Amino acid sequence: MGVSFLLSERVLPICISVDHVLGLVEVLNSLGGRADASHINDVTDVDADVLSHAIDLAEWFGLLKSVKGDLILTDLGREVARSLHRNTVLKLRDRLSEIEPFKTILGLLNSRGKIEADEVAKILEDIYGSDTVEEAFNCVTGWGLFFGIFRYDPRSKVIIKI
Repeated sequence: MGVSFLLSERVLPICISVDHVLGLVEVLNSLGGRADASHINDVTDVDADVLSHAIDLAEWFGLLKSVKGDLILTDLGREVARSLHRNTVLKLRDRLSEIEPFKTILGLLNSRGKIEADEVAKILEDIYGSDTVEEAFNCVTGWGLFFGIFRYDPRSKVIIKI
């Protein structure tokens, strides 16, 4: 299967987990909902590259805004920081379907109901390269399971639409 991706398409950075994004939102909330990005870096002691990608994704999800170096929680970000209500998860899940590799994976799941792990690995290889397929697979399945998009059966090596 050949999958081509436009450079302008949104691609999930490898491997920024759900925990990175939600952790950032929780830290920002604990700091009053507004803080300088460098202060967040000092408080969390997270790798700067990971933090920058987590900020980018949180902003893309609409959880925060970046204004002149300050990170500011949005109303949705505050809602997420307080608790992950089902309707909040659904809002974020809908947004996730617009980002690669989920866009492609969900398209296949919607048309077939399930896909083989090897096919997902090929999609991930096309996006991230062959050296990072296992890490990308673990990250993508983590996002998918968290948001209730699909389940993964490691025995049969199949991802199944929920």
